[in-house]
Amino acid sequence: SSQMDTPMLLQADSDGDGRYHYTGLPAGPYTLRIRYKSYLHEQQIDVPAGTVQVTFPAAYTLDIACRNRRGLPQPCSISITRQGRPVETGRLPPGRYHVTASDNGDVIGERDIYVTGDTAIIMVTSRQPLYPLAGTLAVILAAGIALYFMRRRLTLQRVLLVAAMALLLMSPLHAWWQLDGSQGNTDVASHVYLLPAGMVTVGTAPGYTGGSVADLPGLFYTMGTAVAGLVIFAAGLLAAYWLYRRTWLPPLALGVAVAAVVAFTMGMSLASEVLTGDLWGTGTVAISLPGLDGDGSLNASWNPALGFWLAVLGTASLVMAFHGHITAMLGWLRRRIPTF
Repeated sequence: SSQMDTPMLLQADSDGDGRYHYTGLPAGPYTLRIRYKSYLHEQQIDVPAGTVQVTFPAAYTLDIACRNRRGLPQPCSISITRQGRPVETGRLPPGRYHVTASDNGDVIGERDIYVTGDTAIIMVTSRQPLYPLAGTLAVILAAGIALYFMRRRLTLQRVLLVAAMALLLMSPLHAWWQLDGSQGNTDVASHVYLLPAGMVTVGTAPGYTGGSVADLPGLFYTMGTAVAGLVIFAAGLLAAYWLYRRTWLPPLALGVAVAAVVAFTMGMSLASEVLTGDLWGTGTVAISLPGLDGDGSLNASWNPALGFWLAVLGTASLVMAFHGHITAMLGWLRRRIPTF
């Protein structure tokens, strides 16, 4: 009670049926505190009072799934705090909580969440998967080994052939479009990937590291997967030419590679009309991330990313390597198709 000369905690006697009794209390205002697991409930009461009924808020479940920066499942350890105090129970009363995701002791994600019912969230973390780097290194190593074994009969065409295959194979491992924005202490990056197809946004701010996996139309995922399949198929056609020396394979590979680049450019241009207005540019965009306060307005720039340019360079290498084959193929078509 605030009227006590020396504040002290008064204990109640329980009858074992959810009822507690205080006896011998002087009249006056009191603060009733009841703790249930990690939740502390406080209620002001006035004595004399015969019976005071206290109703605890309902407790809800909170399911958390961690994802890496590609939107794929990421093993992590989850800790939950409320007002700086750890929460260890699996069911939570309504309120605001701070969720932290860790991996090997490193914080890879954190955000606030309001629990008002049974809740399931996806925490996109700052952790990158290993397969893009591992795949890139493997392709570079394979290209280096191939060039080493044919070093005695190395020609510019063969170097360009190996470069084209390597660049095309590496391109689906990296983002094909990106947006980078900032406002004050907030930084946000969005990337469009082909393997797996999707768009992932990650933001950082004081007390926040998280993001979201965009819920895009099914046609977008089909486009991304198809483009990845086309560039890999083009690289496969070049490998077939390496083995069988069929002169019609390089022009076909070029056509497939060009189709992949054009298909992505057209598809992403349509998507960009909704996201940013165009495929390439700068300006102010509004991006809302779950658990991040603010209006979401950012000064941003967006453009095709590394994977796209790797595919373009691979296509250019293919043109330079097989210029003669392509010219001969076009001449053959002109002779047989007068209007070509």
